[in-house]
Amino acid sequence: MNKEEFGAWRTDPITEQVFGILREVRAHHVERLTSGQTVGAETDTAKTVGIIQAFDYLLNIDYEDNIA
Repeated sequence: MNKEEFGAWRTDPITEQVFGILREVRAHHVERLTSGQTVGAETDTAKTVGIIQAFDYLLNIDYEDNIA
């Protein structure tokens, strides 16, 4: 995939819709974390933070030209 194809994919209405859903799910996890719903189990809190970080990675994906 070249940079132009990536740009077309990233701005495609279906891709934008999927990313909108990802943002909503991420926001749910942030709310869960900030409201204390994960309190009581350190592993639950760590897991929620990890989930949020994974969503951040996906939502901030950018084109990288790794072809040598």
